[in-house]
Amino acid sequence: MLADKGSIFEIDDGHFLYIQCPFNDLTEEHKMLLITIVDHLRVAQEWRSTLEKGFEIQKRMDLLHKITVSIRGTLELSEVLATTARDLGESLQVSRCFIRRYDPNIPGKVLATEQEYTAPGLMKASDTIFDFETDWMKGLSRAAEQAQNSSEDSFESKTLYLRNVEDLPDPEGWIIPLTQAIELKTFLGVPLVYQGMIVGSLCFHQCGSERYFDNQEFEFIRQVADEASVAIMHAEMYKHIQQQAKTDSLTGLYNKSSFHEALNREIERSKRSNTDLSLMMIDLDFLKKANDTYGHIIGDELIKLMGSKLKHILRQVDISARFGGDEFGAILPDTPLSGAKLLAQRLVEDIKATKHPIAGPLSASIGVAGTPFNELNKDTMIEQADQALYLAKRKGKGQACGADELKQTEA
Repeated sequence: MLADKGSIFEIDDGHFLYIQCPFNDLTEEHKMLLITIVDHLRVAQEWRSTLEKGFEIQKRMDLLHKITVSIRGTLELSEVLATTARDLGESLQVSRCFIRRYDPNIPGKVLATEQEYTAPGLMKASDTIFDFETDWMKGLSRAAEQAQNSSEDSFESKTLYLRNVEDLPDPEGWIIPLTQAIELKTFLGVPLVYQGMIVGSLCFHQCGSERYFDNQEFEFIRQVADEASVAIMHAEMYKHIQQQAKTDSLTGLYNKSSFHEALNREIERSKRSNTDLSLMMIDLDFLKKANDTYGHIIGDELIKLMGSKLKHILRQVDISARFGGDEFGAILPDTPLSGAKLLAQRLVEDIKATKHPIAGPLSASIGVAGTPFNELNKDTMIEQADQALYLAKRKGKGQACGADELKQTEA
């Protein structure tokens, strides 16, 4: 390139060589030498650019390996997803990065948004969910259903990439003020997919100016998204297995061992806080007769009905369990014996009003122990509640008795 007082040669985009002498004033030898130098500079710059890209790719591969090892080495889901967002945000130099977890069975429902990475000086914004993001999430779920019976390209590649969110239609006039409040300019959402299910999304915000993501960055982000999907589902499966180990498969209530753990925990809590605690021991009457008469399938249905009644009548803070057979238990935090007896009587009446279409009305006997009548000791409370249960059985079944009635009976 020629200039009035010198010569300018372009090396590459943004780099030039300036010679303070017009090109035409140079000798032919100097011209050839200068052209050769410029060619060498261009080659050198190309090599430098190639090396920098190589280093950047290697850096990302190292980060992907680190994320993969971290994700597959722990089941602490929130912690590992927060670390992934931070490492990814810093590597790509974006303004914000965070991961949302979805309910795969309810389109558009966000179960949780993990701790976000935010560049210094910016406010947190992951709790803000725009309509365009919600519509995208619902669209992903529909596409996932269609993909099962379609030969079209995988829906997994359906990212939401908005170079400038202010270019979106805004008939109600609220998108721009909201995006300006959080300084959002570019939004990128990548679906997290596991075996055809939408389990979450990996989201990026670029603030202040638009952000261009190239193909290599997209490929890297999708690889991280694949690992995050695996992490989410492994953690969910682990949680499900843990829950199965704690619960009775027929009723969904706690099993016997979990009940004892919970009772120990609640007794210690009551001692620390000086609060009341009561315990119910419950027996489903006439289960053996129903099994002998109608078969064990009907007997199992009666047990399920009993479990559903406990879930319906008891409070959310109460802890109910099935010990096996016709035996159940319930822990009632912050409840004295007097209040527990009233609740037990209500449960007895509700059970009597419940009819199985074949076996007829249900019946249950309940024994109750609790403070301040009983001391906060697990073995003592269980023994007292059991004795009160046997008292209810002796009185004709289908009723509730408290531990305070035992001494009256003895007298």
